[in-house]
Amino acid sequence: MNANEIKVGKRYTVKIGKNEVEITVISKTQKGWIVKTSAGKAIPINNAERFLKLLDIPEEITQKEASKQKPKVESQKPKLSMLDAAVEVLKGSSSPMSSKELIAEMEEKNLWKSPKGITPCNSLSAAILRECNQKENPRFHKTEKGRFILAVNNQEKQDPCPDCGVKVGEVHKQGCDVERCSACGGQRLMCDCKGHNPKAVRWTGEWPA
Repeated sequence: MNANEIKVGKRYTVKIGKNEVEITVISKTQKGWIVKTSAGKAIPINNAERFLKLLDIPEEITQKEASKQKPKVESQKPKLSMLDAAVEVLKGSSSPMSSKELIAEMEEKNLWKSPKGITPCNSLSAAILRECNQKENPRFHKTEKGRFILAVNNQEKQDPCPDCGVKVGEVHKQGCDVERCSACGGQRLMCDCKGHNPKAVRWTGEWPA
């Protein structure tokens, strides 16, 4: 090693005879250094070439290594807007939902949360209605007061139910072969579930309705 690299108080591996010994430099002399072995024995070393390796890693190197080992923070997914989150919820729903139901599921699925910690049902409902009234191709369709489904494209909007002929958003007529049961999800014509709610399975323009 270079003599300038040998510092008092640092630990090194040095060559003593045929052995490599760990020592600590305790002082500097005119000719060299006084070092102490792990056994506590003090010996002089006058040749810098006998110093083989520094054992004490400099703090700046330690900090650099530590920074390399820091776990990478995964990039967070971009946050959805209130309307975009409502769209995601409606994609998984087969029946119309109110703004209150939408917000509850948006929060449960961690899609969106009110910055102020409140549940702005009225704000969501107003925003959906504004999009329905102002956009040429809105993403939402109002089925009844305060309840919405995901709109289909313009061509599908013009298609009535292939069996009973009702328009998108309307309740199927009794005996319709397309209508689904709101209770079991099966074909309503083939089941006799008592909990069936016709308003919950209106014609959406897509099969199955």
